[in-house]
Amino acid sequence: MAANGYPGSYTKNIPLNNPDGLSQQVFCMGVKEEGGQLFSNGGRVLIVVGRGATLKEAQQDAYQGVAKMTHPDLFYRKDIGWQAVNS
Repeated sequence: MAANGYPGSYTKNIPLNNPDGLSQQVFCMGVKEEGGQLFSNGGRVLIVVGRGATLKEAQQDAYQGVAKMTHPDLFYRKDIGWQAVNS
């Protein structure tokens, strides 16, 4: 997930939520903590990793996690792994 405007001039200080029951692994990159709250601090903000018995299931799981992490000032690519999934 990336901040709106990335890779150019991007939004900072986007509050990031930590949804209950999130089963996906989340890696933070452009993130800072202030007062126990996480905020974006870079263009590339989060990576959400999905799991599954097949690549398609893992892709779907990752997108389910992304859906729980969405914010109007964040975006994500919808084409990751499409060639492998569709082959």
